[in-house]
Amino acid sequence: MDSTTLYAEKARLVQSILNDVDDEKVLEKIKRIISKAVKYPARMTVDELKAEVQEATEEIRQGKVTKHDDFVKEMKSWK
Repeated sequence: MDSTTLYAEKARLVQSILNDVDDEKVLEKIKRIISKAVKYPARMTVDELKAEVQEATEEIRQGKVTKHDDFVKEMKSWK
């Protein structure tokens, strides 16, 4: 999708939210979806960052890890 089309799609989405969404719960769901889809550490609060580090540390302790070579093989299949 080119940048002009992407911008137009974003504008349509914003307009739809402005015109059609009157329920606060729906807005909260939209915000959660966006925050999960677009994660920038600089936009995280300190508490959110700490929670992510704790979760990742626990996953490592539980052995939920992928070897580097296996991960590289998996990445190559994404193309």
